[in-house]
Amino acid sequence: MTSMKRGMSPLNATAVAGADPFFGEAAPQAQDGNDMALYWGVVRKRWWAIALLTMMVGLVSWAVSNTMPLIYRSTATIMIEVENKGSTKIEDGVPVSPFGDNLQTQIEILKSRNVVMQTIEQMRLWEQPEFDPRQAPAAWKTQLQRWLGVTESVPVNWTPELLAEAVFGAFMGRIDTQVVPGSRLVRVSFEAQDADLAAKVANVWVKVYIAEDQESRFRTAQGVTDWVQTRADELQKNVAKSERALQDFREKNNLVSVNGGTQAVSTRQMEELTPRVVEAKVRLTELDTAYKQMQRVTDGDYTTVPWVMSYGTVPDARARETAARFKVAELAQNYGFEHQKMVQAQAELVLAKEHLRRQMAVAAASLTREFETASATLQALNSTLSQERGQSLRVNRSEFQLAQLESEVQANRQLYELFMSRGKQLDVVADIEKSVARVIDQALPGRAPIAPNKPKMILASVLLGLFGSLAMALGIELLNTSIKGSNDAEKKLAYPVISSLPVLNDATRPTGLLEYQKNRDSVFSEAIRTARTSLMLSCLDEDRKVFMITSSSPGEGKTTFVSNLALAMAQSRKTLLIEADMRRPQFAQQFGLRHGSKGLANLVAGTAELAQCLHKVSDTSELVVMPAGDQPSNPLELLMSRRLEKVLEDLSTQFDYILIDTPPIEVVSDALALSRLITGAVYVVKAEETTTTVVKNGLRKLERANVNVLGLLLNQVDFERSKKYYGEYEGYGSSGYKSAAYGNPVQA
Repeated sequence: MTSMKRGMSPLNATAVAGADPFFGEAAPQAQDGNDMALYWGVVRKRWWAIALLTMMVGLVSWAVSNTMPLIYRSTATIMIEVENKGSTKIEDGVPVSPFGDNLQTQIEILKSRNVVMQTIEQMRLWEQPEFDPRQAPAAWKTQLQRWLGVTESVPVNWTPELLAEAVFGAFMGRIDTQVVPGSRLVRVSFEAQDADLAAKVANVWVKVYIAEDQESRFRTAQGVTDWVQTRADELQKNVAKSERALQDFREKNNLVSVNGGTQAVSTRQMEELTPRVVEAKVRLTELDTAYKQMQRVTDGDYTTVPWVMSYGTVPDARARETAARFKVAELAQNYGFEHQKMVQAQAELVLAKEHLRRQMAVAAASLTREFETASATLQALNSTLSQERGQSLRVNRSEFQLAQLESEVQANRQLYELFMSRGKQLDVVADIEKSVARVIDQALPGRAPIAPNKPKMILASVLLGLFGSLAMALGIELLNTSIKGSNDAEKKLAYPVISSLPVLNDATRPTGLLEYQKNRDSVFSEAIRTARTSLMLSCLDEDRKVFMITSSSPGEGKTTFVSNLALAMAQSRKTLLIEADMRRPQFAQQFGLRHGSKGLANLVAGTAELAQCLHKVSDTSELVVMPAGDQPSNPLELLMSRRLEKVLEDLSTQFDYILIDTPPIEVVSDALALSRLITGAVYVVKAEETTTTVVKNGLRKLERANVNVLGLLLNQVDFERSKKYYGEYEGYGSSGYKSAAYGNPVQA
C-alpha cells in the first residue's frame, strides 16, 4: 500500500491564516480583543485567589500598622538674619567674621554635628527608651555572624560619649528644616514617639544653635581684639625704630638742611628731561620700523609700508587709483578694449597710478627726514640727561639716603595711624549681643500623630497586593503552556480543531466508550457528530478511508473518542474499529466481548481467521470491532509486517471506513509504523493538561513520517469554564447548538 503524502485538507485550508514557526510557516497573530478577553478570563478564573491574596495583604498591613509606634512632630519657627550689620568685619588685611550672609549656610550650621551633639548631650537622649542604643537589637548582620559563630558577643562599655555618638544617627533621621518661601523664617521640626519630648528637643535644639552662634561670635571677637593689640604694638615699634635711624643718619652726616637751590634746579631739569627722552624713544621706535620697511623697497612701490600709505595725501591717491581700477574692470565686462570709454578709463588709471607713485615718493622722503631728525634729537637728550644725572648723584647722594629714611618713617607712621583708626571703629560688644537668629514660635507638643498613616498604608498595601496578585495570576497563566481551547490550539499548533468533547462525569466515565449509543442528545454526542462530519468531508475523493487516531500520552481520551466516533459513523456507513494498542487493550472488556476474543494480533500472526477476529458491538449498532486479541511479545513487528498491509487492503474492500486506535505517539512508535497504511490521522489533545511542546513533538514525528494530519480533537473540555475564562464555546460545542436543545453539559 502506498504511503500518503502530507498535505492540506479542506479543514486545514479554513483553519488559520498562519502557523507556528515550529512547523516552518508564519505564526498567527493574536488580536488585541482576543488578548484582552484572555486576560479578563484569567482574572475571572482566579478571582478568588486574587481577592484572597489582596485581602491577606490588606489584613497584614492593618496588623503591622497597629503594631507600629505613633510618631509626633513638633515645630519651632526661627528667623535668621541674613545681613548682620553688627558683625565683626575688618578690611585691609584684618580677618572677617566667619558668619556669612547666606541663609542656607546658617541652616547647615543648625544641622551641624557640633550643634546636634550638644543638643543630645544636654537632653541626655540616650535615657529615652526610643533612643537608647542599649535597648536596641543588634543589626541583622551582627546577629547572623553571632549565630554562625563568626563573631562573639562582646559587652560594650557604654560611656556618655559613645551613647551620644550612637544616638546621633537616629537624631539626624528625625529632624527637618524648611525655609518659608519669600522670607527668612525657618521651620525646625523634630519627630518622636512622645509628643512632649519632640517639642522639648526642638526647643533645646534651637537654643543650642543660638548659644553656639553667640559663643562663636565671642571667640571670634576676642581673637580679633587680641590680634589688633598685638599688631598695634608691632607697628608702634617700627615707627620708633625708623625715627631713630633717621636721626642717627642726620647726626652722622651733619645734615641740617640740604634743600639748596642747586639741588632743586638739577632735580627739576631731570624731571623735565625724562619724559622728553621717553617721548623721543617712542617716536624713534615708530619711525625706525617704518624706515626699515621702506629701505626694503627697491622698485618705488611703497604700498607695503603702512606709514607711507597713511602719510599726507597718499590715502586719497590710493583711493583714486583703486576707483580707476574698478572702473576699468567694470567697463571690461561690457565693452572691448578698443572702445572709447575703455581707452579713456585706462588713461585715467595710468594717471592715477602715476599720481600715487609721486605721492608715495614724497612720503618716503618725508619719512627719511623725520627718522634722521628723531635719531639726532634722542642722542642729544640722552647726553644732557646723563650729565644732569651724574651731577645730581654727586651732589645729592647724602640727601637721597635721607629721603629714604624720611619716607620709611612717614609710611610706618601712616600705617600705625590707619590701623588704630580702624581698630577704634570695631563694635565688638554690639556684635556679640546681636544673635544671628531669634525664636519666633516655640515648639508645642503635637496633638495628633503624623505616622503611621494607616488609611494610606493599608490602601497602598491593598493596591500592591491587588496588582501583585494580578501579575502572579497572569504569570502563572503565561507559564502554563497547555492547550486551553480550540482557538488556543489552532493559534499555537496551526492545525484545525475538528471538534471539542466535554468532560464526562465520574458515573459516565467507566462506560464512556459507548456514551454516544447511550445518550445521543447530549452535548458529547453532538460533538462526536461534528467530528464525524469533519472526518467524512476530509476524504470525499479518497478511494480508501483508513484513519488513525493517536495522541501524545496516555489518559488523553483517545480510545473513548475513537469508540464513540466509530459508533456515530456506523449509523450510516459500514465501519470497522481496529484496536492497534496491543500493549494496553481495552476493547474486549469495554464492548462486552467474551474473554479471549481473537483480534488483530491473531489475524496478523495467522493464528485466527478473519471471521473470528470481527465482532459486532451490539444488536443496536452496526459497528464492527476488531480488538487487539492475544497480547503479543512483539507488537511493533506485527504492525510493520507485510501481512498487516494485506489485511487492511482486504478490509478496505469490505468496509466504508476503518478507524484504528493506536498507542500514544510519545510513548511508543507503534503509530508511526502504521503511517504508510492510513489515509489520514486525527490527533487527540487533552485540554488544559497536554502542553504545547509535547503536542508539537508528536505532530513533528507524524510530519516526518508523511502522515496527513487531518486535525486536532480537543478532549475533556469544560465548556462552561472555557466560555467563562476564554470567551469560547458560546454554544457548548463546535456545532453551534445551544445547551437548551441538548441539556446542560456533563460536569466532571
